[in-house]
Amino acid sequence: MYTVKGMMTVSAGIDAAAFDEVRDEVQKQAWLLANDGPTEEEMSLAKVGILNGMRSIGDAAGSMSTFYGREHRLGLQRTPAQRAEMIKKVSADAVRNAAARWQEDLCYLLRSPQLAETAAGDSRMIEGQK
Repeated sequence: MYTVKGMMTVSAGIDAAAFDEVRDEVQKQAWLLANDGPTEEEMSLAKVGILNGMRSIGDAAGSMSTFYGREHRLGLQRTPAQRAEMIKKVSADAVRNAAARWQEDLCYLLRSPQLAETAAGDSRMIEGQK
C-alpha cells in the first residue's frame, strides 16, 4: 500500500483468476480498518516498518532523490528525521478516520500480452494488450 497526498494505492502480484477475490478482500480490509481501526500491534508493526525504511534513505543517492523529490512535489520541505517524528505520532484514531474517508476510484488488472490472448473478451483487459 502506498500513499501520496490523499491517495492510497494498493498493489498485489496475483494470479489473474483471483482478481475478484483479491479486490473483494482489499475492500473488506479497508472497511474493517475504517470501522474497527488498527490494533496497537498493527500500529506498532507498521510504524517499525516505515521507520526502518526511513533510516535507510541516506544509504543511497537514489533514495535521497526519491524522498526529497516527493517532498518537493507535495509542497513539503521535511527532512527524513522530521517525517519520522510525524510518523511516530500517528494514532490509531487518525488511521481509522482516514480509512473512513477512503473511496475506491479505480481498480484494474494488468496482464502480459500472452495471458491476454487466452482471456479475450475479459472486461478488465487493458487496451493495447489484446
